[in-house]
Amino acid sequence: MKASGVMAVLVALTSALHAEPDDPVTVAATAEERALLTRLDKEELIKARTDAESILEKAPDSFLATWTMTRVQHTLEGNFARALFYVHRAQALRAVRFASSTTWDRRLALEEFEIDRDMDRNSDAIAILDAAERRGIPVDPQDRIWPLFKIPGRRDEARRLARQVMLSENPNERRGAVNDIFSLEFETHIGARPTRGRSR
Repeated sequence: MKASGVMAVLVALTSALHAEPDDPVTVAATAEERALLTRLDKEELIKARTDAESILEKAPDSFLATWTMTRVQHTLEGNFARALFYVHRAQALRAVRFASSTTWDRRLALEEFEIDRDMDRNSDAIAILDAAERRGIPVDPQDRIWPLFKIPGRRDEARRLARQVMLSENPNERRGAVNDIFSLEFETHIGARPTRGRSR
């Protein structure tokens, strides 16, 4: 799996939500549901899963419990298909109950991108970023590089993007883009090598 800035953004968004007293999701949440965010913040994923499952038994439409199960299935269980089910469920709940929350819109979009990328659903991952940008959600250009490289016919686009990011004023973005370039060329080289024993 290729690392990106998405996970760092998700962590930052968690902190931001705790700092936003007017966040409609946390305002509407019960004490039990708000405790789930604290569990996730502390990476207490096993306890978070137990608590979320208990809440969902009583309140199947709990947005925060559904979000918690998304994170648990993605990062603890590694069950990406199940994580995708939960993130889609959370998106549907947000659209009905918390449509005004742009913070959660971004958070869910980035989570879905991460899941699709981990499943090697790279075209879907890029489509998620495209849709997010159309909704005004900021997207890190570096997050596009690796999925683009994995899509047939778009490797040159990935290289061009990596070279653009290398010109960034942000040193972390420059370092990331350099690493991406090395990774892309390594993958290209390995893929171009003949298989041992192949007839010529």
